[in-house]
Amino acid sequence: MPRVAFFADILSTDFDGASRTMYQLISRIDPAKNDYMFITGHNDMEVNAIDKLTIIETPSWSVPFQKRYKMSLPYLKSKELKAKLKQFAPNVIHISTPSLLGLWALRFANKNNIPVISIFHTYFSSYMQYYFRKIPALGRLLRKFTDWYQRYFYNKCSVIYVPSVSMKNELVSIGVSQNKIEIWERGIDKDLFTPINKDTKYIQALVENDDKNILFVSRLVWEKNLKTLIAVYKEIQNKNLPYNLIIAGSGHAEKAIKKSMPNAIFTGSLSHDKLKKLYASADLLFFPSISETFGNVVLEGLSSGIPALVASKGGTKDMIQDGVNGFILEEDDIQGYVNKISLVLADEELLERLKVNARESSMKYEWSDLSQRYFEKIKALAKPNLS
Repeated sequence: MPRVAFFADILSTDFDGASRTMYQLISRIDPAKNDYMFITGHNDMEVNAIDKLTIIETPSWSVPFQKRYKMSLPYLKSKELKAKLKQFAPNVIHISTPSLLGLWALRFANKNNIPVISIFHTYFSSYMQYYFRKIPALGRLLRKFTDWYQRYFYNKCSVIYVPSVSMKNELVSIGVSQNKIEIWERGIDKDLFTPINKDTKYIQALVENDDKNILFVSRLVWEKNLKTLIAVYKEIQNKNLPYNLIIAGSGHAEKAIKKSMPNAIFTGSLSHDKLKKLYASADLLFFPSISETFGNVVLEGLSSGIPALVASKGGTKDMIQDGVNGFILEEDDIQGYVNKISLVLADEELLERLKVNARESSMKYEWSDLSQRYFEKIKALAKPNLS
C-alpha cells in the first residue's frame, strides 16, 4: 500500500483555489488503498474529510502582504518531524507548494531517495510586479530569484502536475525539465455551478435595477490585476454605460478599491449557496488577472453558463476559445475590455450563444477523472519503494 507524506502549509476545505484542489483529493482518499500522513502549519479542514488520517502541525507565521496565509516553520520542529516520518516510512512525498515546508520536505525526500510529486498551484513570479510595482528594479531582481528557486525546486521533484499548457510553457521557459511536467487541470462540480441556479429576483434585489450585470469574483488582492478592474469600471462610468459591476470577494485591497469604485456593488465573501446563484444570474464574468495557474473562478462561471473576458497571460486563457465561450484580451487593454463588454451585452443573440458554449465547454473538467489519475500516479511512484 502506498504511504504518502503530504506537506501543505495550510489544510483547509475552502481557503483558496489550491486548498479546494487539495480537498478534492483528500476527500477521495481510500484508506484501504492508501495511507496518508499530513504535515501542515495550519489545519482548518472539515473533520469528515480527514477522519482517521494522521496530522502533524508545525509552528507557523502570517505571511507579509497576505496576513490570512500561514507559512509553516518546519525547521523549528525538525527533529520531531524526522522521527515521525521515519516511523511512518513514506514511499511517496506530496509537496503542495515550494515554501519553507516544501523545501524541508524536498530535502528529506531527496536524502532518503523518496519520489516527490508536486501540484503547481501558484504563479509566484507574476506577483513581483504587483508587490514591488513602486520599486521595479527590486521587482525584476526578485523575479529572477523566484525563477531560479522554482527551477531548482521543481527539477528535484519526480513529477510536477501543472493545470494548463501555458503554465507548462512558463516552467519550461525558466529551465524546468519538461519530462517531469504533466498537464493535470482542475475539475468542477457541475451540479453545484449550473445555469439552473439563475435567480433574477436575487440579483435584481442586489443591484436594485434591471441593467446587465458584469461579475468579478476573486480575493481582493493587487496581484489579481485590480488596477485593470478599476480602470474598466471608470471607463464604463465615464461613458454612462448601463451595466452593473458586481465584486464578490474580500481581501486587503478591498478598502482601496471600494473608494475607487463607489458605484460598484460589493458582496464580500460568499458561501457556495449564494455564489452559485450569483454566477448563474450574472450576464458576463470579467477576470483580467494574469497571476492564475488555472483560474477556478472562470471555470465556475463557465459551468454556471456565463461567458468570460480574461487576460492573455497566465493559465486562465487556456479555458477560453476566443469568440466562442468568451474573449481574450491583453491585461491592460482597458478600451478593448469595454468594447467587448458593450459588444456582448448589446447583442442578445451573441450573448445567448456564448452562454450555451460556456456551459458546454466546462463539461470536460471532471474531478473524478483527475483524482483517479492522481492516485494511479501515486501507486506508480510508490511501487519501486514499497516495503
